[in-house]
Amino acid sequence: MITLRNEHVDWLMIRQALSLSLYTGKPCSITGGFPWLMANPGFRGLMSDFENIFAETGFASLTVEGDDVLCVPGEGRFGNFRFATHQQSSAIEVLLLLLPLLSAQEFRSKLEIRGVTHSGLSHPTSFIKETLLEILEKMGFFASCTLRRFGFTGSLGGEIESRIYPAEMSKIDLSGRVDITGIIGARVYISGLDTIHAEREKTLLKEKAGVPEGSVSIMQIIDADGPGNIIEVYYGTSLVPMVISYMVPVHDSDGAMVFNDDAVEAAMNELGHRCNNFRMKKLVPETVFREILPYAVLTGSPVEIPGGYQKAAETLSLIEDFLR
Repeated sequence: MITLRNEHVDWLMIRQALSLSLYTGKPCSITGGFPWLMANPGFRGLMSDFENIFAETGFASLTVEGDDVLCVPGEGRFGNFRFATHQQSSAIEVLLLLLPLLSAQEFRSKLEIRGVTHSGLSHPTSFIKETLLEILEKMGFFASCTLRRFGFTGSLGGEIESRIYPAEMSKIDLSGRVDITGIIGARVYISGLDTIHAEREKTLLKEKAGVPEGSVSIMQIIDADGPGNIIEVYYGTSLVPMVISYMVPVHDSDGAMVFNDDAVEAAMNELGHRCNNFRMKKLVPETVFREILPYAVLTGSPVEIPGGYQKAAETLSLIEDFLR
């Protein structure tokens, strides 16, 4: 039984522990996992989706014993799967949960996941397609991510499709350092909201993140489920294109509207911080680095944790617990 202790827990570590449990066949216990979910209600929909998917597929079972959440793996298999997410959940998190397991199967699998495609709880589809899956392909993990329809938090009608192929593992050098060749461009996606906010975000991208206005496209999404607003900046690097993004909150977890000028300003400040930090440090952002780590360790790739990446070091320790 692999134990993930509460003092080190965040959602990414919980999801990765469940993924590794499925992949290795080793049960895991998330110590204090139930109180953590109670204290972080935004993630309850995700865990509920995982529980339903495990029950439907037989991949695992999730149970609560006291304050702990236990995952006992079942039997993995390839196939064509269709899932639906909670309206406060994320289709991308389902894909990331199952990607290691399905990569280890003998034949291709297909996932069709309906619900929230763009959630503040996870990455946007552009990042998955343009950045993460491109990096994983260099290590022999082959998968696609196709956006069928935008679905924002609070919706049920978005959809992604993913095809996951048997892995053919190969090593890469994962130090986290990259050379940045420049800004490829930026996009402001907006749905069901006044486009005056998108025009303001376009101006703020220059002020906050140094993105020339001529490099910014505004994409008004007509066929989307629910209102939403996400900003993405694309950097060319020596590794793969790097997508730095931020989802502007439109509703809170209770469904109340929180989208306003202050929310836009706060979002642009955070996005600007992320972009400037990436440009100055020339390091793969820590969250991205942590997403890559399990695959790098599985392939035997040499891994160097950048200084200050404490969560990445904790993630590496968790991976080693499962694989030793």
